[in-house]
Amino acid sequence: MVREHFGDLRDLTVLDLGCGFGRLLGAFRAAGVPAKNLVGVDLVKPRIEAAAARFPGIRFIHGNAAELDQGGRTFDVVAMFTLVSSVRNDALATRIAGAVDTVLAPGGAILWYDVRYPKPWEAHIRTMTKRRIQAIFPGFRLDLRSRTLLPPIADRLGIATPVVYPLLAAVPFMRTHYLGLLTRVEERDGI
Repeated sequence: MVREHFGDLRDLTVLDLGCGFGRLLGAFRAAGVPAKNLVGVDLVKPRIEAAAARFPGIRFIHGNAAELDQGGRTFDVVAMFTLVSSVRNDALATRIAGAVDTVLAPGGAILWYDVRYPKPWEAHIRTMTKRRIQAIFPGFRLDLRSRTLLPPIADRLGIATPVVYPLLAAVPFMRTHYLGLLTRVEERDGI
């Protein structure tokens, strides 16, 4: 998805908000993005410390996604994986979106992955419908596709996973998350 949007990844700059233990940034590095172009931000200091130890050369910052200060519109990709669904306050979610807009380079994209259905077993997680995402990012076009088979089902497939998972994941209502890109409307439309 990112490669289709940007082409060559060697000059790409990536900011991962809520980066956790840095796995996504590690995947970007493995795909050809130089470590010096990768930055992760997370609120939980032990996660940042573990990520920095696991992925040397990648810059990890202990901080708040709503208070980004990265020196202007420098990131081609801002990754937001299950971040906004964890924010219970609409005003804070809107502040995060505003902060993202200040660091996203012209022609850049938000790489989005978050829940689209409520999770009864995780009441603290907010459902991120397309309408809610659009309300938080009003100046962006959403190009989202449903992904990820319902975890309670996927977790029980066992040795049948290679055969059964693709069959069940082909059914749209069985997929729990949106994955895709958010791009500024005026840039996509040439305004």
